[in-house]
Amino acid sequence: MRSFRFAVLSLSLVVVPATEAPGTLWNQTELPFFNANARDLAVSPTESGRVFLATTGGVYRTVDAGLTWALIVDSPTLDVLEASPHDANLMLGASGASLYRTTNGGAGWEQVAVLDILPHGSIEVLAFHPSSSAVAFAGTSPPGAETGLHRTTDAGDTWSFLGSPDGSGMNYLAIHPASPNIMLVARGPFESGSFRSTDGGFTWTSLADNYHGFAFSEPDPNRVYAFLGEGGWFGIQPQRSSDGGATFTPVGDLPGDFPLALHAVTHPTDPDGALAGGEGDFCGFGPGRGQAWRTTDGGASWSDVLATECDEGDIRTLAYDAGDPTHVYLAESSYGGTGFRHSSDGGATWSVRVDGIRNHWVHQIGGDHLSTNYVRLTRRILRSSGSVGTWTDRGEVFDVIFFLQRTALEVPFSNANRVFLAGDAVDGDVQASFALESSDGGTSWSGGVDPEGLPEWARVYDAATDWMGVDYMATNSGLFVATGELPYALTNPSFTDVRLALHPANSLEIFIANGPHTVERSVDAGASSVPRNSGLPPVGGDLSIEELFISPVSPNLLVTVYSDGRVYETVDAALSWTLQESLDLEGSSIVDVSWDFSTRDVFLVRFDGQLVTSHPDYAAGGLPGRAVSVHCSSLQDVLLVGTSAAGLFHQVAGAAVGIDSESGGPVSVPDFTATPVPTSSGVTFRFRVPAPGAGVSLSVFDVRGRLVTVLLDRRLDAGSHQVSWGGANPSGVYFARLRIGDDWTSRKVILAR
Repeated sequence: MRSFRFAVLSLSLVVVPATEAPGTLWNQTELPFFNANARDLAVSPTESGRVFLATTGGVYRTVDAGLTWALIVDSPTLDVLEASPHDANLMLGASGASLYRTTNGGAGWEQVAVLDILPHGSIEVLAFHPSSSAVAFAGTSPPGAETGLHRTTDAGDTWSFLGSPDGSGMNYLAIHPASPNIMLVARGPFESGSFRSTDGGFTWTSLADNYHGFAFSEPDPNRVYAFLGEGGWFGIQPQRSSDGGATFTPVGDLPGDFPLALHAVTHPTDPDGALAGGEGDFCGFGPGRGQAWRTTDGGASWSDVLATECDEGDIRTLAYDAGDPTHVYLAESSYGGTGFRHSSDGGATWSVRVDGIRNHWVHQIGGDHLSTNYVRLTRRILRSSGSVGTWTDRGEVFDVIFFLQRTALEVPFSNANRVFLAGDAVDGDVQASFALESSDGGTSWSGGVDPEGLPEWARVYDAATDWMGVDYMATNSGLFVATGELPYALTNPSFTDVRLALHPANSLEIFIANGPHTVERSVDAGASSVPRNSGLPPVGGDLSIEELFISPVSPNLLVTVYSDGRVYETVDAALSWTLQESLDLEGSSIVDVSWDFSTRDVFLVRFDGQLVTSHPDYAAGGLPGRAVSVHCSSLQDVLLVGTSAAGLFHQVAGAAVGIDSESGGPVSVPDFTATPVPTSSGVTFRFRVPAPGAGVSLSVFDVRGRLVTVLLDRRLDAGSHQVSWGGANPSGVYFARLRIGDDWTSRKVILAR
């Protein structure tokens, strides 16, 4: 529902084939576009069109140059991927300090080593020996224990540390294709340290300047392309060597204002052909646009062949096809729907080919709990209405290069077209609050950065909205409220870092948690309040309230979720609280929380990516991915969970045990409907009796399973029938159970007065 923690989530270090991933209860939710946020790629040495793409959601494989993709490894995120030039089935991969290997073309992977470069070291580059698949090298960085060059002579089973030229680590490694004892290493574009070895990495000679991005030419092995930083972060100068990297001389300039070439790849048959990739053209304080350049005259001149949008990351890897050098592949970091591109004309033009790659980071999920749901993918909003299987892309909510950090995604219960997105935005070193509103389901938005009335540099901790457009923002400077187009006004400076729950029918009544009195109730938009904390433990120190919920149909029902996993409930508008359950965090912390108000069960996403709940109708385990967001669509009886890189998944209530979610019985009674739901006056049940003289019963139960009324209990003729109910009953959630003969099912009913 809402997520107010921001952290870089580390991924699991267990590699399993994707086909063996558990989670038969979880359904991959089809989103309206594909995405491949790539880390690296490797091409088959023997089979044209066969490419492996390492993404933040696992390793994908294509056999048709990217037209179709198959996920072959779920986890971990392999940051580096290298294919043997001699054995089509052998590849090495790296994640952090761990090394992995496949010997069957990626179908199965095993962890073969963990290098002694912890706690902060990582494997930055892998390279096979040009003439032996048994010999490979790993370059590591930053400085630390055994940071530098590592070697295996048994295809990865064991590794030895060769050392480092200056103890500073290495991000670049290139091996002479004809004289493998010649090696070039470097730290980075603007960091000191580029070196050459002529004895296979045992001793090193410092190069004249800080070169990087080395690429040996296959047809002319003594020719090497590289790059030299010129004037800090204001450009890169291409270089070329004719003596195997011993010396370099400048060649033609890269086009663009601030070209930052990071690496190069040489044409497999033409010594004058090469491609370079990296970033180019300054884009404000955030990342530049990904850019690629090409030369066909040995570097004397370069043409700009690709420029992505701002904040779309950089070009990670370029590679020529093994069998046809007119085909080139490109991997890029991206959250905007790209990530892999293909060229069929030697790199002159490019097309995106990511169909089938669901490498989405689902940051947030929200909805009205009825049938409309929203997800946020970085800056992009998607919407579903009526079915979680059908989503529409509402586009990016920001047209500037802000990264949304601490955010709230709010949808009022009684107006599914109203969406309120508020929180903090970051652009490099610049941080600001923001508030965005939509009244048409996310098609158009108003508002933006630094909302009028909020203090400059305000930090947002929570937000709430109602169906009329009254918005609350809890910041580090206090509680603010805005009505319609008016600027935000400070209503109470004492409420900082608090959680909010707005009464569904009264915009002035709001509950505030995590403040001076743990929970307080205000009936004047927060200007004054009274404590409502009887039975609650006080907050302070390491204990805080992570989330506060209010029932949209029974406003006297509220739930608080504490940072240690304890869940408290009140049924008398917070006059008294009772402990309902304690969910096991196993030493982790809470990332996101959702609540099924109909059954009063809570769902937690822990920092370690695990889903936790005691809800009897959903299975918490078996999720194919690392959870980061959760939302229960109560009326749909569907649980939505977003992952950090594997996309969006959903589970239907009752699928865990194969029964109907509300009643625990078979789902074989045809055409049983309840309309309208929710309702403020009454509901009409419609059903069909398949055979004459069947015994029929229709009963209504409350959320605790207690019988409310028996509407029908007799034999009926075959055909369609209807029964009405609900006019005099109080607001709340009910379940109607229909039995026809030995078959029965149930429907959820929400009365909201």
